[in-house]
Amino acid sequence: MNNSKLSIGTVQFGMQYGVANNLKKTDVRHVVKILDTAHKEGINALDTAPIYGNSEVVLGEALCGQNWNITTKIPPCEEDVVSASYLKTIKKSLCHSLLSLGVQIVDGLLVHNCDDLFKPGGRDIFFELKKLQSLGLIKKIGVSVYTKDQILRVLDNFDIDLIQLPINILDQRLIHSGCLEKLKKKGVEIHARSVFLQGLLLMPLNMIPDYFSPIIKNIKNFNEDANSLSMTALELALNYVVSIHEVDRVIVGVNTVQHIEDITSCKFKEITLKDFRGLSVKDPNFLNPSLWPSW
Repeated sequence: MNNSKLSIGTVQFGMQYGVANNLKKTDVRHVVKILDTAHKEGINALDTAPIYGNSEVVLGEALCGQNWNITTKIPPCEEDVVSASYLKTIKKSLCHSLLSLGVQIVDGLLVHNCDDLFKPGGRDIFFELKKLQSLGLIKKIGVSVYTKDQILRVLDNFDIDLIQLPINILDQRLIHSGCLEKLKKKGVEIHARSVFLQGLLLMPLNMIPDYFSPIIKNIKNFNEDANSLSMTALELALNYVVSIHEVDRVIVGVNTVQHIEDITSCKFKEITLKDFRGLSVKDPNFLNPSLWPSW
């Protein structure tokens, strides 16, 4: 596995998260071990956010002076209009993130809810981020998105450096839409998240909630494909996204040392994407975790 393409998703360091996560949030001692193991295996990137509980504080205690490329986010705008007070919140939030993380600069700062950019006054969010970039506090400006429409709208209106989007072996929508090629033509760095679909792809079939029964055949076929290739479910899910040439970073959420060891011990095998088109799920109710019931 090309570990330098991987980034550690840290939401579970600050809160309990994920359909397959029956563990509590990861304590600082375990985070130190996870980061140490990851760093030794060539992983040098982290993805976090102020709304991930106390994830940034935990990271600040655990980084141990190691050099990491950190991507964080600004809080969503709760108002219908982007006000002057919200714009002040952006700088305040970044300064708080830098302080919590114990760093002077972050690799990327993302708009957590990209629709905020299209509210009245939303362009000022982008200008505020450009100011912070000119001050040397962030290297890249980006957005977090869910859909093709959001990507196209952002590309038409803003000159971004970085985008974070959902892709996995069941959620192939953005691969077939041509959006990834458009992003690369504009020179945008692409970070893929939800590569295990919040752990759903790694769950034993008998543990999968009934909610997913309409796509259980796709998940069974995914497991059978992994077996036929002499791969684990983890290896097939990860290799699929790592094999997408347009993707620069693959975000993997972990909350134990065993998780990171399993990931870094995966053998890399180039995947022919079209071989797995039959696994594709179209219904966003099963692909977008924000639409799932609370477990």
